[in-house]
Amino acid sequence: MNEDIIVKEIQEAVTLEKLVNHLYDSAYEFYLLGKYEKAIMSFETAGILNIDKMEFWKKLALSYCYLATGRYRDAERLSKQLMADQPAYWGAYFNAGLAALWQKKLKTAVGYLKQADDMDDHEPMVNLYLGIAYDLTGEKEGRQGQFDLAENAYQEIIQKNPHEEQAFIELAYLYLYSGKKKDVLELIQKAEEIIKDSDDVEKKQVWLDFYLSHLKGIYLYKNGK
Repeated sequence: MNEDIIVKEIQEAVTLEKLVNHLYDSAYEFYLLGKYEKAIMSFETAGILNIDKMEFWKKLALSYCYLATGRYRDAERLSKQLMADQPAYWGAYFNAGLAALWQKKLKTAVGYLKQADDMDDHEPMVNLYLGIAYDLTGEKEGRQGQFDLAENAYQEIIQKNPHEEQAFIELAYLYLYSGKKKDVLELIQKAEEIIKDSDDVEKKQVWLDFYLSHLKGIYLYKNGK
């Protein structure tokens, strides 16, 4: 192989690496802005060009994008890759559980969520959605037990850190779903105040554009407003 060919191949490799890095940077920016379809396009294009650079956190962000856009089969498939990459990470099983739940694969969802629940460091949202999965399968005792665990955990988090917006959001969702008579709107408004004052760019736009608007919609629907 002559020197010109070697130089050309090196230049092409460098150009490809720059393109892949640019695509991943763009994908993450779109993800932060809540532009999930554009994020998916950039993530997937980068993955096709160079699958070796699809690091764990990038796959995780892509799985969130799949969930947010209703591509539940893709989310479940990718979550299985996340499990293989990091078997001890509860979030991979949780995402798989959500994807299965929203595909109405209820027993599968319960299985994934129970695996997440078995991990000591999981967040209370696991108990929240495991309770929902139990409810949909008719296991009322399991439903209430998981809801109680989630409620206690959220209240403890809020007591320790009254600026933890995620706890307010998920506790409001728990009360809405379970039908518990609590001031849900007050929880939503408190979460909104915290988020608007936050400097956390990564969470801010996603919370405001996706989670809070979705939660308000559920509240208004359930209260006939």
